[in-house]
Amino acid sequence: VYAIYRRSEHWITNTARGGEAQVCPLHGELARLSVAAARAVGGGILAVDLMEDAEGRLLVTEVNHTPEFHGGLKVSDADIGGRMVEYVLGVAEGLL
Repeated sequence: VYAIYRRSEHWITNTARGGEAQVCPLHGELARLSVAAARAVGGGILAVDLMEDAEGRLLVTEVNHTPEFHGGLKVSDADIGGRMVEYVLGVAEGLL
């Protein structure tokens, strides 16, 4: 749905703990790897955390079943809540 960079002067970058959300372009490899990680754990409403290594490769570090998205609301144009509702209704109606 969307991607953000989380920045902080501290090693803790969670936006709920003071990290700053910044726009991150959701490009092909980032989207592909995020979807693959979500599918690997059964899909659903998830947050996938990734890091870039020294060679520029993206690495999945965590898949969260309770995503925090208030930071994304501040910087993303994505209708995060609307997409969540669409997903839940699709599951309830047996479409997903």
